[in-house]
Amino acid sequence: MQNKIGELGGLPLAGDTSAITDEITRTFTERFDELVADDTLTFYRDYPVPGLLDFIQTHMQAMSNQNETAAEFTEKLQSFHDEGKASVLQG
Repeated sequence: MQNKIGELGGLPLAGDTSAITDEITRTFTERFDELVADDTLTFYRDYPVPGLLDFIQTHMQAMSNQNETAAEFTEKLQSFHDEGKASVLQG
């Protein structure tokens, strides 16, 4: 399956890089394999605390329904972030 992903132009995580026929995809995958082998990848924290996406969706809906003001949203978001960050750092 990983080889098929590479054949279709995707980035296989555990495929046979030499089986990729598209030169650009093969070159890209070879470089990715180097990064993995050198242990140079890192976690990108696009959501700094667990549950942030759900929080944002719920509270944006509340603001849309006029059940929450922007100021209330901001205050709750800060609290959610601070509590989540403390939890992540402890865990």
